[in-house]
Amino acid sequence: MFVDGSAYHTHSQGLSRAGWSVVQVDRAGVLVGAMYGAVPLHVAPGQAARDGEDWAFRMLAQFSEWSDEDPLLVYTDCSGTMGCAVDSSVALGAGNPRQHMWRYWWNGIGKRASVVKVAAHRSLAPATSDHEEWLIRGNAMADKWAKKGAALWSVSQDHIDFISGCERIVTDVVRWQSRCQEVFGELAQPYSEELAGTGHVVLDTELPQALIQACLEEGKAPFGDWSLADGGRNHLSCLDASASSSSSSSSSS
Repeated sequence: MFVDGSAYHTHSQGLSRAGWSVVQVDRAGVLVGAMYGAVPLHVAPGQAARDGEDWAFRMLAQFSEWSDEDPLLVYTDCSGTMGCAVDSSVALGAGNPRQHMWRYWWNGIGKRASVVKVAAHRSLAPATSDHEEWLIRGNAMADKWAKKGAALWSVSQDHIDFISGCERIVTDVVRWQSRCQEVFGELAQPYSEELAGTGHVVLDTELPQALIQACLEEGKAPFGDWSLADGGRNHLSCLDASASSSSSSSSSS
């Protein structure tokens, strides 16, 4: 038996969709039978290829019948999945986010199965023996059917465009907040010797002028009276609000 997992749209966490496969081949490398499908969202919200790898073992355990006399030999190209398939403490440990996928395996045929790691996505050219070629062919078949499983999701182009747009907006907002934090916080350098008692703070930054101006507009209310420093340098200069208040009070008195 060869098992595999695959996923489409992996560039986006909101779009990624995973599939799984279990493939049986004979000694000549000819397909005997296969089962495949999409990984359910409720068991794998992340929908990564690894989810498909692990879920394949779950489905193998559920839909296969093996007697104690029949050896079960399973091939996988994922090291992490193999670790779970051969060691129940790893599969069912509290640190494994996919432990719920492995209970069925370890309550059944997992206790008497043999699992072997094979290389992933190899061509036939480097095969040095008939057995190695058989492994490459079997793993390639499992990969092909796992892709069919992932394709069952049929994510529409409209959905792809919508989710991609939302993710770009969120990314831009996070980057903007990070830049603002740098401008208004971490890069603030009070020039105490030059500006002692004036309440001025100079912010050193290499941000573009357009972004600096936007920061100025956003920062007027909470940060006082902001203005671009003279000299054409990418600096911001601020008269602290408290300094402005004290100055106004003294002048009015």
